Amino acid sequence: MSVFVVTWNLNKEKSNYNNARTEFIQQLERYDNKQDSGLESVRFISTGSTADQVDAFLRRKLDTNDRLFVSQLN
Repeated sequence: MSVFVVTWNLNKEKSNYNNARTEFIQQLERYDNKQDSGLESVRFISTGSTADQVDAFLRRKLDTNDRLFVSQLN
């Protein structure tokens, strides 16, 4: 298992921002994860997947103008 730091920014808040955020968080929570209490858009996840696989999985719930950062911790 690897540990990754994941951070995101949902840009251009639209009328459906709350729904988009909820759907993204639900996607993220399919992984074993810990939230950083001081940083709303940062999670640490544990998975057997690669960084590219995590990135692709999470991007399913993002718009093209949103930002996502996934990095494996060593």
